[in-house]
Amino acid sequence: MMIALISYARSNNYTTIDGWLSRVDYGHKERLYHFYKKFGFEISPNDTKMEFADMKLLLD
Repeated sequence: MMIALISYARSNNYTTIDGWLSRVDYGHKERLYHFYKKFGFEISPNDTKMEFADMKLLLD
């Protein structure tokens, strides 16, 4: 699904995909970081409200 999302975004001229990781999933932090990083997302810690990290993928 992630490959399909990235392909769709590129073919429709999106420049970025961004979002945030929920505090609900904090117990799986390392696994989530690994998953998103393998697709090229940059992850930045952001300890606010429901979030524990922001993520962004810059598309070519």
